[in-house]
Amino acid sequence: MFATELTANFYTSWFLQNFGCEAYLRHKRALLFDDTQSSILVQIGQARAQDRKE
Repeated sequence: MFATELTANFYTSWFLQNFGCEAYLRHKRALLFDDTQSSILVQIGQARAQDRKE
């Protein structure tokens, strides 16, 4: 909710757009379900491939 409020608020959104904030972007990306899901699926695929090699 905090990241959503930062994004939705005009003033914080303007600040983040103009000056950026690495911590905000890092947490925002982690909250994006599709990106997180894709990352997990890649990790599962890599783990399965490694298991097949052993």
